[in-house]
Amino acid sequence: MIFRYVPFGERAKFVGTWYQPGKTWAMTFNSDGSCSDKGWPGTWEIRDRELIITTMDGASTARWSYSFSDNGRELILSGRGTWIKWG
Repeated sequence: MIFRYVPFGERAKFVGTWYQPGKTWAMTFNSDGSCSDKGWPGTWEIRDRELIITTMDGASTARWSYSFSDNGRELILSGRGTWIKWG
């Protein structure tokens, strides 16, 4: 098993609830690695500069390259647009 170092500060940037203006759902990333995307529970991790979300049953995994802007208040996911941090 290979472990890749992810700076704590980088992971911490994701924790919280994110939404897209004009959309009716949000993504929530918890510090324990659990998440909810469009109401579906799962887990999340950062690996090789990608956000990886896996459904709780393990049946589906999605990967997106990411970047942050606006002092960490905007999360840009490749193919999924810009998300704004709630609060």
